[in-house]
Formats: sequence, structure tokens, C-alpha cells
Amino acid sequence: MSFLALLSRQVGACVDLLLPSCCLFCSSTRLLKSCRGELCPECHQTIHEPVSACRVCAAPLSSFAATSHSCEACLRKPPPFSRVWMVGSYCDPLKDAIHRLKYRDQLFLSRGLGELLADRLTEQGSPPPFDLVLPVPLHSGRLRQRGYNQALEIARPVCTRTGWPLDGLRLRRLRPTPPQQGLPLAERDLNLSGAFHCQGSLAGSRVLLVDDVMTSGATVRECCRVLKQAGACDVAVAILARA
Repeated sequence: MSFLALLSRQVGACVDLLLPSCCLFCSSTRLLKSCRGELCPECHQTIHEPVSACRVCAAPLSSFAATSHSCEACLRKPPPFSRVWMVGSYCDPLKDAIHRLKYRDQLFLSRGLGELLADRLTEQGSPPPFDLVLPVPLHSGRLRQRGYNQALEIARPVCTRTGWPLDGLRLRRLRPTPPQQGLPLAERDLNLSGAFHCQGSLAGSRVLLVDDVMTSGATVRECCRVLKQAGACDVAVAILARA
């Protein structure tokens, strides 16, 4: 873990002890009591899912596709995951908080963001119990550079809340891959082919895969495909935001 990331975690812990809790996004101390993720009422209202989203991949649906409750891509080729839970759409202030966590070493945000994801997973009753929670892994080079895997840090509060076991080592990224941004959709899957490996058997297991942002879904699809190959009977996905 980088010095800045470690310092961020320690500062966050000290702030929790010495100062009253404040909103994750705007620092207001007027918090919404029903929100474990520590948001004020105003910021809580800014987080929203698409009015009509695919029941499988959570992508926004057109008015035409809304009647089927699934997007054209999932109908044409069902993905290797059964469902996606998400906190909200990829827009501010949620987008800004994710960027601060990933690129500005503000690791203390991971607890609040993870609590928001746990809220989403449990708000409509208990989700099906999972045998294992796995974060989308970073390549070792990127992990050394950043100092932490944001997906793993987001997953920790989820597992603390639910009691589901967390394994940050089972799913590995074997090679670095070029950035997905800017690549045509068809090339994104090819870019990630063979990039992940699951250690050991997952025979009969129900697995929850956790990541921060889902855009085209190529990374999540490849991870889930590998987990299914390892024997998982069901893989679901939990993300902070859907772009």
C-alpha cells in the first residue's frame, strides 16, 4: 500500500474518532439516518438508477426494450452473470467520489462507498446468500503503483455487513491490458481474453463479483466467464456505478 493511501486510511480513522460523521460527498453533518453510507438528504437524492434498466446487466433501456425488461445485448447473448446490483448511474457526485478513491489516494472513501453498495444489496430484502465475494483484481504492476485495489476495499464493508466470506486472492489478473477507453466494443472483449485466472475449484459455489464501475461490461464478463469455468454455479455482480 502506498504511503499516501496508508496516510489516507489513518487520517480517515482519526477523523471518525474525533469528529462527527459527515456526508460522503459534501461533508454536511446533517445525515440521513436510514443510509448506512453516510449521506445527507440532498446528496442521497442525487444518486439514482435508470428509470428503466435491464434486469440482468442494469444498462438503461429504451422505451421499446423496456417492455421485455432486458436489453437487446442480453437477449441476443445472455451474459455469464445472473444479475447486476448497482448504487447508481455514473454521474456526479458519485462519479467524483469514485475518482477521488481511485486516482487521488482517498482510500477513506471506500468504507462509505462500500456501505452504499451494501445498502443497495439489502434494501429489497436479503439477497441470495453467496459462498464467496471476489473483487475484480488489478494486475500486480498496477497494484504496486496505486497501492491498493479499490474493488477489494469496496467489498470489505459489504462482507462485514452481510457476513459473506471475502477472498482477495482467488481471482488473479495475469497480464496488464491496454485501457478499454476508446476501443470499439467488439475489441474490448478481445483485449481482455485470457487476462484473468481463478485459482482452485469453485464447484457449486454462488459468487458475488465486486467492482467500482461497469461501462461496456467486458471486464465483468471475462471475470464471470473464468469463474464459471472454475465451476461456479451462479455469478452475480455488484458495482458502485453503471456508465
